[in-house]
Amino acid sequence: MGIEPKGRRRVLEKVIQTPQGQVSSSPAGTGVVADTAPAAGGSAGLDLEVQEEVHRLLAQGYRIGYEYADERRFKTSSWQSGPAIRATRGPEVLAKLTAALAEHQGEYVRLLGIDPKGKRRVYERIIQTPSGKSAAAAAAPASAPKGSPSGTRLNAEVVAQVQQLLSQGYRIGTEHADKRRFRTSSWQSCSPIEATQVPQVVAALEACLEEHRGEYVRLLGIDPKAKRRVLEQIIQTP
Repeated sequence: MGIEPKGRRRVLEKVIQTPQGQVSSSPAGTGVVADTAPAAGGSAGLDLEVQEEVHRLLAQGYRIGYEYADERRFKTSSWQSGPAIRATRGPEVLAKLTAALAEHQGEYVRLLGIDPKGKRRVYERIIQTPSGKSAAAAAAPASAPKGSPSGTRLNAEVVAQVQQLLSQGYRIGTEHADKRRFRTSSWQSCSPIEATQVPQVVAALEACLEEHRGEYVRLLGIDPKAKRRVLEQIIQTP
């Protein structure tokens, strides 16, 4: 096992998407060690943050998988499973994911973290969009799409995610954390979002981002019947 490069530390939380773009370094003091550093070759289609997340998941004993969907299927959440990834070492897994991005160019590709014992998903993240951008790249500030609430600070990818969750009957929630709390995964719940219509929900999210400017803000997708989370996605960083 190689020595991890100086300054390369693992993210404790599920950093899924940021409005400012790619997060180039991870919070200090997480103590998480992976088998290798992010591969320099064979993973050109994956941003550094995704590579680190893959290593973190593997270090915790999870398996990696992926799903893909064209724009029509994405709107109805009809994801299709990609071939199982049997590899368990970082470089091989990253090579498989990079090949998947190339094979499904022009489609959405979603990274999965899977608990092999519990046979359940522990992580979901969109790592490619039809534009060809990764989730981090797509997170750069964008103008609101036609028909979206005017003046929104949320990028089109997040708005689409909110629409998808609401269409499936899920509720939307948020949590926030300053840098210190983020390092220890001590998230604090924001005011509940009772609205179920996209414009009102987006407005509530915008208000939350403004209220907690300078902090991490995490979007939650909540199954109201099972009382469980189906999505956690960071939509703002300090």
